[in-house]
Order: sequence, then C-alpha cells, then structure tokens
Amino acid sequence: GGGERYDYRGWWGLESMPLLSAPEVSELNLTSWADYIIRDENSIARRWVAYGSSGWRLDVSPDVAADFWAAFRDHLKGTAGMASFPHGEPIMIAENWHDATLDLLGDTFDSTMNYRFRDAVVEFILRGNADILDRTLTEVVEDYPAEAFYAMMNLIESHDTERILKTFGAVETDTFADRERAAGMSREEFDKANAVARARLKLMAILKLGYPGSPTIYYGTEVGLTGHRDPDCRRTFPWERVTEENAILDHYRTLGAIRNEHAVLRTGDLVTLHAQGGTYVIGRRLLGNTDALGRSEHTINYHTGETVTISDHNALAIVVVTTTGERELRLDLSRFVRDGAVFSDLLNDGREYGVADGGITLDLLRLSGAILVARHGTQDLLPPAPPRGLAAASYDRRVELTWEGVADAVSYNVYRTMIIGGHYERIASALTALQFTDAEVENMQRYFYAVTAVDAAGNESRMTIHVAAVPSPALDRVTIAPFALHRGEHTIGVGNEIESLVVAVRMAGVTDLPGRGAGISAQFGFGQNPDPTTWTWIEADYVGDQAGADLYAGRFVPEQTGEWTVTLRFSTNNGMSWTIAAYPDGTWPRFTVIPTADLTPPAVARLAEARLLHRHAAASFVVVQWEIPERAGIDHLRVLRQREQQPWEELARLPAAATSFTDRTVAHGQTYRYQVLAVDSSFNRSESNVISITPDALRLTRVSPIVSPLGEVSPTVDGTAGPGEWEKAARFEGDGLLEAAFIGYDTHNLYLRADPVLVPTEWLGKEYRLVLYIGFHTGADPGTPINARARFSGVELGFPLTQLVQARFEHIRPDGRGNVFRFLADGMEGWSFENQIRLQMQRIVRVGETIEVQIPFEELGLDRTEEMTVWMRLAVEVAGEMIGTAPLRPVIARLPALVGGEAIASFTDPAGDDHGLGTLVYPTAGVFDEKGLFDLLSYTIFDQGEKWLLAFEFASLPNPWGGPLGFSHPILNLYLDVAPGGLTEAHPDGDAMQIRLSEAHPWDFFIKVAGWPDYGRHLFTADGGVHLVDVSADPARRLVLVRIPKNVLPEIRGAHYVLVGSQDGFGPDHIRPVARIAGEWVGGGSPAPIVAPLVYDYLAPEGYTQEGILSGFDVAARTFAVLVPIVVDRR
Repeated sequence: GGGERYDYRGWWGLESMPLLSAPEVSELNLTSWADYIIRDENSIARRWVAYGSSGWRLDVSPDVAADFWAAFRDHLKGTAGMASFPHGEPIMIAENWHDATLDLLGDTFDSTMNYRFRDAVVEFILRGNADILDRTLTEVVEDYPAEAFYAMMNLIESHDTERILKTFGAVETDTFADRERAAGMSREEFDKANAVARARLKLMAILKLGYPGSPTIYYGTEVGLTGHRDPDCRRTFPWERVTEENAILDHYRTLGAIRNEHAVLRTGDLVTLHAQGGTYVIGRRLLGNTDALGRSEHTINYHTGETVTISDHNALAIVVVTTTGERELRLDLSRFVRDGAVFSDLLNDGREYGVADGGITLDLLRLSGAILVARHGTQDLLPPAPPRGLAAASYDRRVELTWEGVADAVSYNVYRTMIIGGHYERIASALTALQFTDAEVENMQRYFYAVTAVDAAGNESRMTIHVAAVPSPALDRVTIAPFALHRGEHTIGVGNEIESLVVAVRMAGVTDLPGRGAGISAQFGFGQNPDPTTWTWIEADYVGDQAGADLYAGRFVPEQTGEWTVTLRFSTNNGMSWTIAAYPDGTWPRFTVIPTADLTPPAVARLAEARLLHRHAAASFVVVQWEIPERAGIDHLRVLRQREQQPWEELARLPAAATSFTDRTVAHGQTYRYQVLAVDSSFNRSESNVISITPDALRLTRVSPIVSPLGEVSPTVDGTAGPGEWEKAARFEGDGLLEAAFIGYDTHNLYLRADPVLVPTEWLGKEYRLVLYIGFHTGADPGTPINARARFSGVELGFPLTQLVQARFEHIRPDGRGNVFRFLADGMEGWSFENQIRLQMQRIVRVGETIEVQIPFEELGLDRTEEMTVWMRLAVEVAGEMIGTAPLRPVIARLPALVGGEAIASFTDPAGDDHGLGTLVYPTAGVFDEKGLFDLLSYTIFDQGEKWLLAFEFASLPNPWGGPLGFSHPILNLYLDVAPGGLTEAHPDGDAMQIRLSEAHPWDFFIKVAGWPDYGRHLFTADGGVHLVDVSADPARRLVLVRIPKNVLPEIRGAHYVLVGSQDGFGPDHIRPVARIAGEWVGGGSPAPIVAPLVYDYLAPEGYTQEGILSGFDVAARTFAVLVPIVVDRR
C-alpha cells in the first residue's frame, strides 16, 4: 500500500503482467520489439534453437495476434528462417486450452498443449464414463490435421494446474492445505486415499503413453510428486525418490520402454474397440510400408541419425484401461485382426491372448490396464491389398457385384450398408468367385457395397471404395408420339419454342394407375452432337395418361442454326441408369434450325479492366463492367467465364441495359477470363474483348474480435456526445479510420456512434464513400447470421454516411437522406431502392466528425426473444471497392434478449450477504475488488411458451476475463426437485460446493451455469442424462439468463436450491477454493475448509437465514450442511 501505481492494463488484471499496446492490434507492428523477438539474425526465437533447443512452447497464444505467430514461424523455419537446425526442425507448440483448430492450419503452430485430452482423461478416471471419453477424444481427432494430432502435447498437469496426484485424491499430513482433512482421517483411510490416487495415476499413464501424440510428463510426476495449485505445483524435484523401490517410477520406466520398443504405439493408426461403462479400449495398427502419416520411415534420434523403417515394425496393439474392473469382458476384434493372432500383455507378465471367434476375453481388476501387442513376423498379420474395380449393376430386386482379383487372396467378403461410409453389415463371406448377387434387396432403395480380400492366414484387407446401387424394375415400353417437326425446319428466334415432343412410357403396375407413376424420372434432352451424353438435359413435364401409359413432354428454344436432335429419357433408379426413347430404327427425332432474314450482329460490348471487390474475412468478388455504344436491337447480354484451362461457361443472361456483373463464385489464386456476348432477337451474337484477373484475399491482419457487453444508453441523436449518453455502451478506441466507436441500445432502438479521424491526405481529390457496417448474429458468438426479413438475405447492413464527394480537409457533407441499405458487396450497383428501410431523417446524423445512428428494432424485424451478437466496423470505399476499414477487429457486442413471458415466481435475496455462512471474504487479487460480484439479489422464473427462462440478478456483473457467455465471476449451481425420486448427494460436477440436499427434497435436475460454455451451460438429470441449455448475460441489468426447453424440463414447479460460488476454471468442479485466510486466487474466512460450503450466496426460504443453513456442517462427523430449498408454485 502507498507504493507508486502505473496506469496500464494487466493480463487477466495482474499488475505484474502488463499487456503490450500494439499499433493496429498486432504485436508485429511494434517494430523494435518484433525485431528483437523474431526478425533479427540473432533474435530470441532463433538464438535458443541455435543453442540446442528443439522448439518453442508459446504462452497464451490466443492472446497474441495471429500474424505475429505466422511471422514467428516464417523467421524461425520458413522462407526467412534459419539455414539449419541442430536438433531437427524446431516445433512450435501453442498454449490453447480449448479448440485450437485455427492454430493448426500450417501457417502458425505445429501442435498445442492438449488440455482437451487432459480434461477428458481426468473426467474419465474420476467419473468412469468411457463413452463420453471416446466421444470427446474423437472430436479432437476430427478437429485437427493428422500431422498436428500425432504431435499433440498430451499433458495431464502443468504449472497452471494442481498436481494430478492431488486431483486424484492424494492427502499429505505436512501441508497446510491438507492438514485439516488428514486430521479427520484414520490411518487406514489415509493410506487408502493415497493408494487410490497412485492407482489412478498409473492408470492415466497407461492411456497417455498408449495414445497417439507426444505424451508429456510434468517433472516429478514420474516419482509421485504432488502439490496443490500454483505455486505449490512447482515444488523442487525430490531426487531422493529416484530409487529402484519407487513403484510409480518403475511403472513409467516400463511404459516408456514399451512405447520406445513398439513403433505402433507412436504412429500407428487409432480405432476404438470398446467404450462402455468404466472400460475404454483402443486399437493401434502399423501394417504395411507406411504409418498413419504416410511415412515409410522417421528419425528418432537427430544426434545419431537413427531412423525407424515402418515395414520393419509392423504390429498391432490393444490398450486397455478400466476404472471399475471387468469380469469376462468379451472384446470384439472381428474388424481389427484375424482369428488365430496372438497378443502378449506387456504390462502383466507377458500373458498371451489368442483371438478366437472374432475376439478375446479379458478379466480386469479395478483401476487396472493392459497393453497387448502382436508383432508381425513370428506370425502373419499383414493383410492383402483391397480388391480393385468393384462395380455394381442394378436389376429388379437384385444387385450384381463384380471385382478384380487380388494376388494373395483366397477368398472375399461382401459388406452392405444404407448409410454411406458406416454401419456395414457382412452379407457374404468366403467367396472364391469374383462376383456376388445380392437378392435380399428392395426396389428403389439405395445400397452401398464394399468388398474385402482375405489371405490364407485369415488376414482381411481394408474395404474397397464403396459403390452404390438402386435395384429397380425395367420399363416395359417407351414410345415416341408423332412429331411433326421430325426432319422438318424451324426458324430461329428469341422465344420461338419448338413444338412439344411427347413420349409414352409403360411399366406394369405403375403407369396403369391414375396419375404420374411413382419412381419414374423423366428428362428432355437436346443437342447438336450425335453423342447424347453431351446434350443438355432438363426435367420433362408429365402431361397425362393414355392407354396404361404415362405421357411426358419437352420443348426448348434453339439458339443456334443447324441440325438438332431431341428425345426423352427415363430412369427407375434415381438416375443411376437411363432408358433413352428412340424410333423403331434406333434413331431420334431431329430437325433443322434455319436463320431469319436478319443476319447482322448487334454492337460489340467493350469490357473495362476487371476489378476485385474485397469482402471482410471472405473470398473476394470479381466485378466485370462494360460499355456498348449502341444498344438498339440487343435482346439480352450473356456473361461468359473461363477458368484456367477449362471450357467457357455461361454465368448469366442479363437485360440489354445492364452495364456490370459481379462474379461471386471465384476462388483466390485462380485465373479467370471473362467475355460478354451481345445477342439480338435472331440470336446473332457479337463477342466483346476478353479480360482476365486473378483474385487474391483482402490482406487484413488476422486478429481476434473485441467482445464487449452491450449496455443501455439514452443518447439524443443530434451528432453531439453529451455527458453520460454513451457511458454504458460497448466501446472501442483508436484504430485506423476511427478515433472511437460505440454500440448501445434501449428497449426499442439500437444506437451506434462513430468518431472518424480526419481525411488522409492521400485521398485528396478522390471520390469515396464512408460506410458504417453492422451485422447481427444469433447467440453469444458471431456464427449464425440472422436473416431478419427476406430482403435481408445477406449478413451485413450498410449505412451510407456520405455521398460520393471530393475529399477535402473540411467536414464531409452528410447524406441526409435517412435511408438504411443492405450492402451486397458488389459495388455501387448493390445499393437499390428495394433493399432499403426508410428511416426518419433525424435517425442518421453527422455533425463534424461525430456520426450517430438510431435503428428501431421493429424496422429491422429482429427477434429480441433470443440473445444476439452485434458487430460494427467503418469502411471507406472508392468506386465500390473497400480500400480501408476500421477497426481491424470489428467491435463485437452482445445484445441481451428481452426478459419476458409469464412470470411464474420471483424471489428476492438480501443485498450484501455474499459472505456465505457469514465469514467468507473474496480473494485478494485486484479483479475481486468490486463489491457484489457474488451477491444474488433476485431469482425470477418466466414461462416463454416452449421454454422456461430463469433470470438471476446480481449486484455486480463485470466480465474482466472475457467469459464467452458474458460474465466471469459467479458460478451458479441450481438443483430442482420437480418429480418423484431423486438424489440428495450433490452432483459430481458440483460436489466441490460441499453441501447436501434435504431428504424431503432430493434433486431430479442439476443445472451448472458459468461464463464459459465448456462447463457453464449444462443440465444433468438424476438418471445420468446431460443436456446443453442456453446461457447468456445482460450486463446492463446485471442478469444471468438461462433458457431451458420444456421437452428437457417439463415441469418447473417444486423445490429449488440456488447456490452461488466463485468461478475458477482450474478449481475442482470449476469452483474456487476457500481457505481460512484469503490468498490472491483463493477465498478466505472458512472456519473448516474440508467441510464448510464453498458458497458465497444462497437463496434461503422464508423463515430461514442463509448463515444458519450454511453453518449446518459437522467437522467431527465430517458431514456437509443440509440445504433447505425455496418452493416454486405458479402464481
């Protein structure tokens, strides 16, 4: 106290970690700093690699601009990087606690600290749900490129977490944090708790070292080092524990030796073999000449140059872990390995398992595991190649398959599914012929087939690429009706269609019924080439029935003179094969198109140079413009495009008056050529010149958006910022074109304010437009665009703030028309009368350098019953092309949903009582200085038709850590007793609160609410179910809002328990610990940390006090306080 304080922002509010203030929100723009870290020849990034480091693990990577990390990579090992590396190519590992997909696209990081793996494994070992573990790990596999997945930094603990032994329940007698807990335990209980923790640790290690990726061991774990959270997790290494008698160390040494010995555990593929209850089993395969990454060898020691050749290490492995134990677990291996293969359990004295009848049987003790390995060589495990040339032919109620033989195959198996890519059923086995007929099929149903080859040892190959088949009956007869134009002449002309060609199709049991026969597809085709596969085919028209046949017809307008051929074709298997209608002699109807007397082509269009229209965070558009000196006689215009070496294609037909076209279907890096044809009523054509362009991306710095809570404001839209008008608005200061930007709202309107900077001198003499963009998205993240009305088919609304004017140093003239437009990002022609909302003149005001905009929600047609995300940016456009935008990160703010509906019940809670049982205090870190962070003031329940809305009002609701759901500090645990039965023990995801529920009111539903969606929007049922609910915040009203569908929670009336704790992303069950004495990140004032509730506020029913209820614990008996609920009944 009393020391000098500095005015800078700290990371997560920590004064000891000042944040860099980077120009244009990228650290790369701090030139001298970026040179020192990455660009200089002897930069920090290069120097330590030159000294012998194998790479970099880079802290809090999402908090640094992506272009900085891209430059870091380039200057370390890219085109501007080091000439050589003493220990192989250096790795770049991100610290990202969540989904790191955008970090692993090849332009920045190679890998990430895999906290998703950690969370899933810890949850499995403590809770024992293998299905959830498998689904979570499968998501990681699917999210990341294989190269990154097999390089994942698979960790279980770090300097940011408590030691895993402590998480697994280890207890110490000589630490302050454990002293009270240990004092209440008998020696037997103490020893049992530590034995279980060690068993859990060993189980975790089996899975980690048997799983793909880089198993990362936090120093000391291998000898049983424990500790609470930082700084206790950073104890010095206990060298005295490095002994032959240390069972944990011996376990890690054994696992390390097994992984080093068997390459299959490093880069073999991955398949789930079993994920039920508390038992999880994965399979690993390394068969053939390449591994899961397609490599035939890889270096394992850069000092010696030692490599591993994949074909020398062919093997299969099975990794088993169980938290519950299993008696006679039958493991299905039928699609993994052949019968007769023998596996050795390398963890359990080499016990052997022979595969019989497609599997093996295991007996597993609780908290045990196994690593079974079968090596190729002593036994034949190498499968043959899959068959090639699989083909399917469809007939009435049967499908015939054929394929090419495989040299070392003795038989073949056939598989079938109705879902492409999965759920295959074996329908034939031990086939020796290279064909199979499937007669167990239904007509008009699509089937997918695959075939495998089996060698003499019984090894089965991978499946072939599937083929599809649709069995169907054949048509009985197809007859062309008399066609007067056959061998005749037709005069060309716009709108001059030929007469209809009619064809009768007969199919017994189908066309003899009234109306269009089911299952028949019909198309009309026309062309000038003898080959009908080159023709244009369009849907034919059903025109009636005749004598047991269905009649179909087609016609078209010929656009070229010369001979044409037409006919119809029919399919009974959804277009997989066709029957083409023909005359008895096998020919098709044909005729000759002749010209009119007008043979003069129209005027030629002259194309200007193509230009790009850049879009924010998306592919660019190409704008094609032209001039035509004389448009008289032109019927229409055609825009043609040629991509690379592809044929010309027609993109659009436009009215004769059109002057431009925007191509929205281009990709960056490809070259496109464009031409415009002027066409008259006789289809005479004039070709324009050809232009070409290669689109590229708009080069904006890749940075994260600024997310702010959206507050209520009440400005007068007069172009001046009065005191207090914008105080609660989402705000952004200083970037590019803007000095400041604001977004706010009241009940009926959205308000925007932008303070642009003076006009840059380089724009003098140029015509430009200043446009304010705003986008609306559903939910708390800018992901799903809202289409407010049909006319708002895009995701951006543009507000023109100036006319096209010559830039001067004096103030720009305001538009003054009061129109709000939808901007189509296609140049000036995108602004049209049909796309506007009419606003009153005073709703867009510019005075000097301040722009204020008022937008009524009603006129936008936005649904305010759901939370929305609003983003804003300012752009300058010249000739429709964006040449500047600010801020580089859009101002993004959350617009809370309206709180409303039928009020079911409302409860108030005393202000200032967020001290739990009367003694609790906040942690001492600066982010807890504000009062009322955990002070619940009211709880209201609304009926909103298909949903319940629960509104929790707090005394204060800031968001200093940027919680994605709009708040940071509180965590809510809500227990509901609304049905018979239930549980009185706290849910496992909330038992760290240290409470029990009343025997009279056991819970049926548990709802966990926090500012992070990973763990803060979950509803659990007493029978083990889990659902995601909608959680949001209204910072202006200090509300946390929870919406629950009634199909998940049918009834709301009953007993409710409402608890408020301190959210801690690293704490047990994400709840912040409370000790006797408060610390920087630990609450204080608990009289008995091992049993006292970690509850800062509790909604007590009438006649009770919060303090009295929460003080009902018993230290001697080690029992928690029993809660008394409030009772909800419809008013």
